Amino acid sequence: MTTDGLPHQAWSPMKNCPFDDTSMKAIAAAHNVSVAQVCLRWILERGCTLAVGTGDDPDTVAKYTAENLDLFNFRLAPADIREINKIASRRRRAL
Repeated sequence: MTTDGLPHQAWSPMKNCPFDDTSMKAIAAAHNVSVAQVCLRWILERGCTLAVGTGDDPDTVAKYTAENLDLFNFRLAPADIREINKIASRRRRAL
């Protein structure tokens, strides 16, 4: 949330998601979710709104839709958020 009360929006949030990062994989495994879901949940927990899609590959649309809807069935632990914040700062940008 910005100081003027308007929420930040994350457009194309998967663009910077570190899918191959070992820590991200461990966090995802601990919650039994995908790394993409961890990235999206981190963005939500920071108070941002998401503009996500499911792509246009018919083989993955259903999977991605289900994952997007499942974002509200888990929460990241404070330690998870600290670790993701470190990853983001090393990359010098938001995930």
